[in-house]
Amino acid sequence: MSAISEVNNNLIQGQIASAQLRQQIDVKIAKKTLDAAEVQGEAVVSLLEDAVTFSKQANSASKPILTFGSLVSGLGQNLDVRA
Repeated sequence: MSAISEVNNNLIQGQIASAQLRQQIDVKIAKKTLDAAEVQGEAVVSLLEDAVTFSKQANSASKPILTFGSLVSGLGQNLDVRA
């Protein structure tokens, strides 16, 4: 009986080690995913800040105002405007 118990114990230890390794891998993947999301968030904030700066410059120069949404969507690309 003790030989069977030892085999079972070894199997259980192997399964525990495998589960711990999977958990460590999952934690590393989650950290990398969160880091990537943080970088993307910072990039979006930077784009929005640049859009605000651009809009303020456009307002002060008495030129037509281009909004961030119109730049991204391409709104007004094909308009023929005559003064």
